[in-house]
Amino acid sequence: MRLRILPCLLIFFTAGQLVGQITLDAGNFPKIQTYKVTSTTELGSLPFSGENIEIFLDTTPTSPAGVIEYFDVTDNYFKNDCDAYSKATMSINGLGYMLNYYYSTNENGFHENGIHIPAQAYSQGGVTGNPKDSIIFEEQKYILSKPRVILDFPVTKGYSHQSVSRRVAKFKINVPAFGLNYAPVQHVANVVREDTVTGWGKMRVYTPNGPSPSYDVLVLLSFQHQIDSFYLNGLPAPANLLTAFGQQQGQRTNVRNRLYYYRSNRSAPLLLANLNEQVTAFTGLFFDADSLSAPSSNAEVVADIVTTLFPNPASDQLYYNLHGVDDANELSYKIYDLSGKDVTSLCLLDQRATGTTVSTSSLPNGVYSISTFQKGLPVTSEQFVIQR
Repeated sequence: MRLRILPCLLIFFTAGQLVGQITLDAGNFPKIQTYKVTSTTELGSLPFSGENIEIFLDTTPTSPAGVIEYFDVTDNYFKNDCDAYSKATMSINGLGYMLNYYYSTNENGFHENGIHIPAQAYSQGGVTGNPKDSIIFEEQKYILSKPRVILDFPVTKGYSHQSVSRRVAKFKINVPAFGLNYAPVQHVANVVREDTVTGWGKMRVYTPNGPSPSYDVLVLLSFQHQIDSFYLNGLPAPANLLTAFGQQQGQRTNVRNRLYYYRSNRSAPLLLANLNEQVTAFTGLFFDADSLSAPSSNAEVVADIVTTLFPNPASDQLYYNLHGVDDANELSYKIYDLSGKDVTSLCLLDQRATGTTVSTSSLPNGVYSISTFQKGLPVTSEQFVIQR
């Protein structure tokens, strides 16, 4: 296993090698979609503050690529406010229930807008000793009065944002020994989030086939937690009941301190780093595996190549060109979908000295990558989105 993460994180603050600072907005931040992710246990240190950072994250992923799933909104209740959702579980000191988070991406930013709690029930026998004791959730749907802000466009140098959003889950508790006969309970979670862009620069990630392309990235430092409150029959729940279930009023839970390394034209961060509550050490590093599928065969070559790809998102056609390649006639291209399937045959590529025009009218909506090869060796790869 390669244990080179700390010494091989190359950080340069060089005035002579300035790189372009990016801005994330509605024009280059597509709707969140399902993507592959891989992780590593080789935890060390990462630069996350300063200008013109150059980062080579030289670490081998230690887990296979998994999938983080997002789904298109089909429920008419959410369609006007949201365009994607994910399935999750709320877990608070032993109290757990399923819910779906609903998101929107528009000219204002990337936000969590709605909550859906499916109908569900759970035995409380582990707490009370009686397996017939239970908590019951009826189906609940609502739009947040204040969205949970994930990104508020535009996001660039100097960006800082604080938000508080309120989630509510209603359920009934049936524990006759406590005098609770389907008594109505509310769990209210106030989610506090504070985000700041702390740095920007270039980032490459090691892969088994060589370094990934170099991406312009914004570094977002994010602190999030929630404050829980519980109500019984419309009044604050008594302390003895909360103690029995391992809860307390005003408790601070679900602390999430994270670093996001965002790039243009991709809603999934290139790298997500989880930090401990004290913000003194990493607890996990997660890579966007889709960006690691077609690395350069030579890191020095990649450093000199500048790509042009527009429009992105595209509908029926896009233009792609590489600047800094000695012989463009030696280049060939492959197009892959999100699962890694070769879909080049669905596209018509017109290669000319001025660049390559790609007809994408046969591609369904989604995220794709176009990979460039020189004499059969991978050179670089760029992601693009088809959106109609």
